[in-house]
Amino acid sequence: VVLGDATSLQDAAVRADGSVTVAGQAVGVGAQTELLIARLTAAGAADPTFGGGDGIVSFRPAGEAAVAAAVAPLPDGQTLVAGATATGSLETNPQHYLGRLSAAGDPTGLPFARPTALVASSFTAMEVLPDGDIVLAGWGTVGMRDVMLVTRRDPDGSPDPGFNAAGTEAGWRIINFANSVGARAQELTVGATGAVTLVGQVDRGTLAPLLRGAGARVARNGAPDATFGGDGQVEVGYPAPFAGNVGFAGAALRDTTLLAAGTIATGPQGVLQAIGPDGGFPVHGPAGAPQGAAVWPGHGEAVALTST
Repeated sequence: VVLGDATSLQDAAVRADGSVTVAGQAVGVGAQTELLIARLTAAGAADPTFGGGDGIVSFRPAGEAAVAAAVAPLPDGQTLVAGATATGSLETNPQHYLGRLSAAGDPTGLPFARPTALVASSFTAMEVLPDGDIVLAGWGTVGMRDVMLVTRRDPDGSPDPGFNAAGTEAGWRIINFANSVGARAQELTVGATGAVTLVGQVDRGTLAPLLRGAGARVARNGAPDATFGGDGQVEVGYPAPFAGNVGFAGAALRDTTLLAAGTIATGPQGVLQAIGPDGGFPVHGPAGAPQGAAVWPGHGEAVALTST
């Protein structure tokens, strides 16, 4: 299936009937980027009932650039898509986006304001829960510093009243890694208790970036989970010969152990890190690898993860 020129894919989801929905970015008119959502049948062919008959929907809700970073199919045949738009750069001036596509691919935005402290916001991950609630993660900018973001919304996009209800921004939680240059969440996972765990990276550099793998956990009510790392946050760096900028982009829970997948820049090397329920690093993995981690050489990175 050809999805057009200069297209990148960011996420994929499989429906109960075996059909696959993918999301990413396409170049539209005037070289401006658009959200891209495509649906394939279980046999891998373009779904003729979606989009204009070619199985593809692409659009730009606002601004000059857009990206679909996460997609989630709904039981009624509709699809949720999350990402960002921007007037200018998606890297420096994003505005988060959440929308719903009909079974045929017609989009309807679910707009809601970001916290007033933020001057930018972008969604990178999404999970739809059995009760229909929508959990979204990503990053935003406070002043000149990037921070992790997580928000829990009701099915219509309104804030979940039980998530950070006492905060100034109901339904949101801003996660700041103290004394860092900035932090971004790339993926999330939701546990049986409703706690949300984010993985990504934190920058501890001064004159040059020094990225470390990072995780953060908030309880069902949006409060930092102090049982995870002592303050709801953990960071992972590796000694030589595994040293280098680290970033996590995939997450899955196996029982109570968090598995975070990503890359170590030196090499580059892929990494799969096990993190215990308390934020500690279990002692397992290949001999010579960092504690609780599997590291392998490659020319790319691990960007997605599932656990069975």
